Amino acid sequence: MRRIGDLIKQTMKKDMEQHPFFKHLLSQDIPLEDRIIRWLPSITYFAMGFKDVCNLYLNYPLDEAKGNKLKAAINDHCREDGTHWKWLMADLQTLGVNRSPNIVATLSFMWGTDVEYARKSVYELIILCQEANDPLLRICIIQCMETLGHHLFKNCCQLGIQYEQNTGKKLHYFGKTHLDHEEGHLMCNPSDVILEDEAWEEQLDDELFQKATKLVLEVFRINKARWDEYCRLIKGDNLEKSIFTLESLTNAS
Repeated sequence: MRRIGDLIKQTMKKDMEQHPFFKHLLSQDIPLEDRIIRWLPSITYFAMGFKDVCNLYLNYPLDEAKGNKLKAAINDHCREDGTHWKWLMADLQTLGVNRSPNIVATLSFMWGTDVEYARKSVYELIILCQEANDPLLRICIIQCMETLGHHLFKNCCQLGIQYEQNTGKKLHYFGKTHLDHEEGHLMCNPSDVILEDEAWEEQLDDELFQKATKLVLEVFRINKARWDEYCRLIKGDNLEKSIFTLESLTNAS
């Protein structure tokens, strides 16, 4: 498993840390409003979909987890990770986008081509979870998502800080609250950390190692496509008008 952990770190550094999305996300040449609003529909869809991934597919049935400490620890992680969407709902309220009234236009946009990869990434993660019943494989999925999430929200936190400076209002999903919960670790309970350390010391046979390797690369491929979509949206490519408007930010400017 240690070799798989090294693969995750190497793939993150090689393929994801310098993704062009972050150049645009932090660019002072793009107004703060656009850096928040343009890709907001895509991250919103993914966040709500990831809630279902955690609560319906990545976790284990209670009776199955009852007799397996590692599966129970994974369920603890999913239970905690599956609550982060609440911070997003709070941020949407703070940003003022809750005033968007046209439900037909909203649904049409969210299931249109501009947000296609956010949807596809959720569906593909569900398939991976269903194929990876071994808890060691699910730990690989979780570690990939934690590593990606930490880097994404480390950068998003800078937007949250700037937004609070401009408006006096705090963001949580795009701020320090979320970042503090995306530390790149799998387990949230102290007793589970011991299990996590033991899991990474497991020796995988050739078949399971090949499955884990393929799984890790697939998770990164899925998320790279999602970040590519964020990048297109934040640049304004093929996007005439967002379904969201930031009244709170506009009024504060």
